[in-house]
Amino acid sequence: LIARLRYDRNQWRTRSLLQDTHISTLTNRLRATKSRVTELTSENTELNSRLNAALVTGNTLLKSFKEVVHKNNTLDDELDEKTRTIARLRKSERAKGKVWQRNLTLKALLHSRQDASPAPENEKGGMHDTLLEALAAANERIAELEGAGEQLLEALDKEQDSDGDASSVEGDEGCGVGRTEAELRFRNVLEDEGFREAKELWVGLL
Repeated sequence: LIARLRYDRNQWRTRSLLQDTHISTLTNRLRATKSRVTELTSENTELNSRLNAALVTGNTLLKSFKEVVHKNNTLDDELDEKTRTIARLRKSERAKGKVWQRNLTLKALLHSRQDASPAPENEKGGMHDTLLEALAAANERIAELEGAGEQLLEALDKEQDSDGDASSVEGDEGCGVGRTEAELRFRNVLEDEGFREAKELWVGLL
């Protein structure tokens, strides 16, 4: 019996040592796991912080991109308007060139009438043709002044209508461009040097 008890005691002691070793191993593993969990939690917190910063940066960049797109569209609209203005001015310059050419023709006719000594009937007929040319030029001049004046008045009316609407910024810019173009066209028609010379020629004809 004593031998049996000693054997059992040795067996329990061996088991106890094995259990202690196993518990110690599990304890070490648990500590390592807790340490790893702490590290992962810290890394996760840092990643969340980076993600939030990246989202803020992305929203800022998106807002800046939209502003750039809006400015680009505005510049495209302004470029188109400027292109149309240049085309109108070139057309006006071509028309002015025609008037200038006609004035030169009138001047040449006047000088030819003054230098030559034609027969009374031929002189009367030539003067009649010259007066018809002058009348056509004056009629065209009146039409140009009326057209430029109507365009200027229309631009001023649009600008006055848009003064009360503070929310339409782009509309106000468009009205400003239209008014500037109308003023420029009216001033070009009004200050036409060729027509001033034509008036002096007409005084000589009269």
